[in-house]
Amino acid sequence: MGISRILHCFIKESDDSLSTPALWYNFATLKPTQRFMDQKPVTIYTTPTCHFCQMSKELFKANNIQYTEYNVAADTEKRQEMIEKSGQMGVPVILIGDEMIIGFDKKHIDEALGLSAVAGTTPADAPAS
Repeated sequence: MGISRILHCFIKESDDSLSTPALWYNFATLKPTQRFMDQKPVTIYTTPTCHFCQMSKELFKANNIQYTEYNVAADTEKRQEMIEKSGQMGVPVILIGDEMIIGFDKKHIDEALGLSAVAGTTPADAPAS
């Protein structure tokens, strides 16, 4: 097995803060991978007791997707913003780029994030750009 094959892995540069973007690097080239550089902005409107909100956030975390979360149970301004944008009072309401997803629709979320193109892969084994 060649050295480039061994080094074909990814390392994360982040302090795990939502305000600090995570960059994944192809260790062999020390360049950020295109998949993570091109991530669309992700916003999720949630409540603390929403099971589908939790599932959505777990999906983001499992795929190293950075997101901004608004707790609409505590933040009335963000609750009103969510209702105006979506026409919905239910959560989760997920914005991926310009696309709105209401509820937990894994297939739709995967497609919007471009995860379906690398289905079954994780950052550690996703193809490098």
